Amino acid sequence: MVKDNIDKRDEKGKTALIRAAEKGEIKDVKLLLAKGADIEAKDEDGWTPLMLAADKGHTEIVELLIDKGVDIETKDIDGGTALCRAVSRGHAETVELLLGKGADIEAETNAGGTPLFAAAVNGQLDSVKILVAAGANINRKNKKGKTILMRAEEEGHSEIVKYLKKAAAGRGNKK
Repeated sequence: MVKDNIDKRDEKGKTALIRAAEKGEIKDVKLLLAKGADIEAKDEDGWTPLMLAADKGHTEIVELLIDKGVDIETKDIDGGTALCRAVSRGHAETVELLLGKGADIEAETNAGGTPLFAAAVNGQLDSVKILVAAGANINRKNKKGKTILMRAEEEGHSEIVKYLKKAAAGRGNKK
């Protein structure tokens, strides 16, 4: 593969590295990186190889990309990060890896959400528990003035609502 072609994009703006990371093809990811593929390439939605690997729970690829120097805080067109993607899908091992590598637990999306908002809205109780244990702000409000608890209630995630109320009470909060 010639360097000029290694970062060629398909109709959705995905490079070979983006596709390999999304599919969990670690050997291909390693080969493409060795050949100089753009580790920070973004598809039409602004998703990077790291975000897609995190979204699919490909923890080994996430770790490889981080170790190769990828920007862990790159944001997609909605302002989401790789941590937002991993918590939204409930990939606990990937979430813990990203937090351990320094991912911003309070990274704000364009709508004012955070990874904890993403986990709660998507019904991912295990992700919520990991983020709360790591110190995520339970009382944060998005740009519409809604708290994480309010959004979890709106989405009908009663177990998350119960957990957040208990966690907030344990932190000395009123909710």
